[in-house]
Amino acid sequence: MTPTVTAIMPTLDRDVGPSLSALVPQVRDVIVARDVDREGPWRVFNRVAKLATDSGWLLLTHDDVVLVPGAVGRLLAVAHEADAAVVGGLMRSLRDSANMGVYQAELAVTTRCVPTCLAKDDPTGGFRSVLAVPTSLLLINAALWKHLGGFDDRYAMHDADNDLCLRAWMAGARVVMSDTDMGTHVGSASSDPDVRAADLRAFIDRWRSELPIDDKDDVVVRGERHQVVRVIAPPSQLLSSGARPWAEQIR
Repeated sequence: MTPTVTAIMPTLDRDVGPSLSALVPQVRDVIVARDVDREGPWRVFNRVAKLATDSGWLLLTHDDVVLVPGAVGRLLAVAHEADAAVVGGLMRSLRDSANMGVYQAELAVTTRCVPTCLAKDDPTGGFRSVLAVPTSLLLINAALWKHLGGFDDRYAMHDADNDLCLRAWMAGARVVMSDTDMGTHVGSASSDPDVRAADLRAFIDRWRSELPIDDKDDVVVRGERHQVVRVIAPPSQLLSSGARPWAEQIR
């Protein structure tokens, strides 16, 4: 039986036609939620996810992401192969030589893992365990989403996806990134640096007592200096001592 997937796409004023045209054939339902009250993406995801009461999986994405044919099926296949409850997919625009350095630097700004965490799990290059995947394309088991309570709305614009994935690891779930290009991601303009700094501080305050965090370095991204926060632990070490698989915890 094919798993049921509901896609959720918050948007402001962007033309979502190209994104919808690529997404609609690949999932059962698509919910496009206009953020008319400017409540922020995390609150939109949390609010709209409550409508997907009978879906097995939730696909969280952005209104500037255009998927390749078969991308959702590949994410589901990786979830099965890796026994993972959270799966992300690489965007083509983030893999080319012009963007990869910026992408890696931006990931380092928050919680993406140090190189020892990025060893391939599948020798054929199918997927790898990671600390977190971004909501440009994030597939999560609906039961796990409910178990975790969705995104933590203490974050305004950043780091709630990182926080969600770390909580998934702590619950005994596995988070992986597919090594296959899933589509293109235009990307948005730089956000307010004060908002980014506040979200980063909230993330550090939330996790410092539970995880080994290094926030002593910084990097330059697009001419701007950013604080680097790294979780110094491979994903396997994030599992709580004696933690049961998340599927057992929610029964």
